[in-house]
Amino acid sequence: LKIPNMKKSEFMYENMPWNTTIRRFILNINTLKYKIEDFPRNWNPLDTNVEFPFVNPAHLGKDYSFSYFQSWQMSTDTMDLMKYDVCKKTTSAEWHEDHKMVMEPVFAAKS
Repeated sequence: LKIPNMKKSEFMYENMPWNTTIRRFILNINTLKYKIEDFPRNWNPLDTNVEFPFVNPAHLGKDYSFSYFQSWQMSTDTMDLMKYDVCKKTTSAEWHEDHKMVMEPVFAAKS
């Protein structure tokens, strides 16, 4: 990285890695065996990165179906919320509201 390059408005967009991968590590505490599971990049548009995975805390250490992510669409500079179905390996739902940016998601159960 060089300062003159970083000052160009298109620098970040042109040099961003577009290969975000959702990866789950499953560790058996009793046997110390582990499994790494990668999920296909099937969300759109292509320039969307996902990060900050979050799972319902009631399901930590158990089987679960959904994980929640912040999604960042680079071309529109919007940050949304994505619900990902880890069983079906697809996006289950997305939330976006104009002029609002999602930061690190936190699960809040219905009361």
